[in-house]
Amino acid sequence: MGMKVAPRQQPWLPQTNQELLETIRDDPSNSAPYLVYADWLSEHGDPRGEFIVLEHQRRQRGNLHPSPEELDMLSRWGDFVGGQLDPEEVTVRWKLGFIEMVRLFHYRDWMNDDYQVLPLVRRIFSSPASALVQELRIGVIRWMHNATDVPQILSEIASLGRAEGIAALHLGDVYDIDCDLAHHELGRLDVLFRSYPALEVLCIHGSEFEFEDLPGKQMRELVIETCGLARTELSVISKKNWPRLHKLDLWFGSSDYGCDVELDDLGPILKGGQFPELKHLGLANAEFTNELCSLLPDSPILSQLKVLDLSMGCMDDHGARALTTSPERLRHLDLLNVR
Repeated sequence: MGMKVAPRQQPWLPQTNQELLETIRDDPSNSAPYLVYADWLSEHGDPRGEFIVLEHQRRQRGNLHPSPEELDMLSRWGDFVGGQLDPEEVTVRWKLGFIEMVRLFHYRDWMNDDYQVLPLVRRIFSSPASALVQELRIGVIRWMHNATDVPQILSEIASLGRAEGIAALHLGDVYDIDCDLAHHELGRLDVLFRSYPALEVLCIHGSEFEFEDLPGKQMRELVIETCGLARTELSVISKKNWPRLHKLDLWFGSSDYGCDVELDDLGPILKGGQFPELKHLGLANAEFTNELCSLLPDSPILSQLKVLDLSMGCMDDHGARALTTSPERLRHLDLLNVR
């Protein structure tokens, strides 16, 4: 039986230059500031400088996959986060020497009540390599404690000063497993409004979640997929101004799973006043789809939409006839989904 080799210790102190980081943030699509940063890192003995150069050269050749040299550096230098990351716990995506996306999912054993995710979160998000994380995805951490783990992860990232730059957040990223939506609980999510002001894309897929407010100024896409949407959470959305929102997808679910939304609660959304840029509206997985079809043709929001999604709802011929009484009001749609 082979011996385990101890991870190589870091003989270098990871470096950070805030001024150069701000230059990258100002124009993240421009590779030149990254290369300037690479020079600065190399001058200060940080091997991530060489890693940035290798990745840039590979991207210039049009190769999307990390080269053997890059993989070797990640192995030798502990993924630049103080130790190699276990793909059974976390996956990351790199962009020119910085972690761009983090996905947390305890594949090894999400039924293990003793598993602790916060040490891993601290190790990643306290590293200089995580200074430009744009996207965070969280799946199952501990099945019986997810409603505690998810808010704690979000709060820990905020305490480390990394939440302000995250633009895309997906809670309940469980699409690659057979997961019971009704039992995938997400807990209290008030930290989103307090600490994640730059969110442009937010997807919440699960149940038993609560929030008193959401960040709205920068949001372009808001997706809530649940089997029991509560009126209190819907009111947060319907009463707030969303100046940049292009896509709003809501799954309502059933009263058997806690949905207490009634048709009148959708009035502010159907009027459209708080959604000046909305082009995609999903009002799906609803028990009241038939009744909703009677309101939609005369709703002010309809004329600005390109996509209307009424899928997975309780809709029959009565709803279809109500929706098509004035077909000219639907002709401008690129897609009408009633499946």
